[in-house]
Amino acid sequence: MNKAVFPLLLLSFSSLFPAHGSGNETAALHRRYASAATEMHRVQVAMDAINAKLICRGCKIDVVDEIFSTDFRLKDQNSLGYDGKYSEAVYFDPPKDLNQTNAAPERALSYRGWYLAVKFDKNGELIDYYLTNIHK
Repeated sequence: MNKAVFPLLLLSFSSLFPAHGSGNETAALHRRYASAATEMHRVQVAMDAINAKLICRGCKIDVVDEIFSTDFRLKDQNSLGYDGKYSEAVYFDPPKDLNQTNAAPERALSYRGWYLAVKFDKNGELIDYYLTNIHK
C-alpha cells in the first residue's frame, strides 16, 4: 500500500511548483509563433506554452517576451497599475486601422479576435494570465 501512496504524493506536490521549460522548448515555440500563418495557429502556440507551464503563475515575463517577441519586461517603473502590477496583452490577430486616411495624428485601432492577457509584478513574475476572445 505504501508504494501506491508515494507516487500519488509526488504527483500532487509537483503541481505546486511552476515548471520552467528548457530554452529549446521556448525557442521552438518562438519559431512556431513567428511562422504561424493564422490567428488559430498563434493561439495554439499560446495554449502549448500554457500546457508546458512556460506561462503560469510565478513564471517569468521574460518567457512571454521570448516566445511572442514582445518587450514587456522593459516596462517603466512609473507605469504600474493602481494595483501595483503591470498589465499587457499579446493580440493574435493584428489590429485593424479604422481610419482610411493618414490625416488624423492619432489613429484609431480596432482589436478583435484572440489575445493573451498577462499581469505581472515589478520582479517580472506572472501574477495572472488568461487567453480569451472577449473584448469589453
